[in-house]
Amino acid sequence: MSPIEAEAFLNKTIIPFIEQQGYKVLKDRKIYSITFSHNGKQITDTVDTVSSTNGEVIFAILETDSMFLVCTPKRGITGGEPMLTGKHSVTEIIPFDNLKPNSFKYGEWLYKLENGNHEVESPKETPKSVFKYYANNTNGKNAVTNQYLFCSHPYHLNDSMDSSNLLWDFSKLSEPLFLKFYNQYNFNNHFEVNYEEEKKNGFIQIKQLFYDMITNGSGIISLTTEPLHTLMWSHYATEKGFMIELDWETIKDELPALNENINNYAFFPIQYVENLESIDFFLSNCNSPDVPFLYSIGVKRQDWNYENEWRLVTYANGYGVPDSLLSPLPDIPSSQERKVFYPLGAIKSITLGKQFFNGLNVEQHIAPLTFKMKDSEDLKFVNFLIEKLGDKIFLCGEYEEAKAFKRSSERISLTKINDKTILIERHNEGFHS
Repeated sequence: MSPIEAEAFLNKTIIPFIEQQGYKVLKDRKIYSITFSHNGKQITDTVDTVSSTNGEVIFAILETDSMFLVCTPKRGITGGEPMLTGKHSVTEIIPFDNLKPNSFKYGEWLYKLENGNHEVESPKETPKSVFKYYANNTNGKNAVTNQYLFCSHPYHLNDSMDSSNLLWDFSKLSEPLFLKFYNQYNFNNHFEVNYEEEKKNGFIQIKQLFYDMITNGSGIISLTTEPLHTLMWSHYATEKGFMIELDWETIKDELPALNENINNYAFFPIQYVENLESIDFFLSNCNSPDVPFLYSIGVKRQDWNYENEWRLVTYANGYGVPDSLLSPLPDIPSSQERKVFYPLGAIKSITLGKQFFNGLNVEQHIAPLTFKMKDSEDLKFVNFLIEKLGDKIFLCGEYEEAKAFKRSSERISLTKINDKTILIERHNEGFHS
């Protein structure tokens, strides 16, 4: 950033942001050299300072690290002295991106609303293939045979903090804004309006009203880039299920035409963090709840990082809210199904679990790789695979190398001997962990 660009950014972005916080910015500014620690790194930089009338000093770093510091002077300011002398105390570090309209930067992830679209910028490259695990049940088989992905509500998810409104910090909600929201969204037609009572209770009621309103119009599809993770197979497919590989570009290209009810969507990787932190729901640079909601559905504890999750989030009117999953409250009814359809050609492969063929669906072992199946949903599903995905079928197993076992996925062919008898042919090709 050149000195001219730095000055322009300071005047057009940083100073207006400071003034929005209720500070009056003084015109006299000086250049200082400071040293401070951030994210475990020691940083020395030249900064331009902006003083405010309440005694705080805003250090604006305009060069290397794209952020500014809010500092409180301890014993005045002496030009050229380093931060580590104790002359100043850093009270806040704010990335420049958090000064831009409708954006929030957390670590290396940037959550933003741009031209009406939810977007997440991350260090990860968009994958060509994503995978979806299914248990061997009616819903899973229907999803594959009818080519759709279920758009979950947060209440359907297995992590209670995933997309939770506990991540929304309402502490800065003022009474005028509180009353404005109740009127704007017609909350006052159904609930008693009492700011002090709500504040005392942590704004639980208005937070839940916002949550129902937002999640009624959004759905979450959990995908992954991990096709052979033992815990994923165990948790989501119980080794008896299956996993499909999807071509993301095909889904993206066909999504609008096959899903006219969907207003918008976002596709991004989950940000895994050591500590979950709440987000100010009323960010001064945001004019809607979109960015706080996007952050809350994009961040999870580090415990889950083995999943390497990518998330497709869809936005449509009237998905409904399954309140009865968590409380005795009735559900908010849906006016449409929580489904995103995709073309059959988007399925690049399907891998059956190690124990897909088992005592529940096999009537007789005729030979090691020949089964007489029971007349069941599984038989119909296998017939679908033979007819529609014949050269894309794989079977999960174990590959032994130098006495060590590795999970594998081997391409197979399924051949019908008669209506119920299936022959498995192995092709000794595929991949392993």
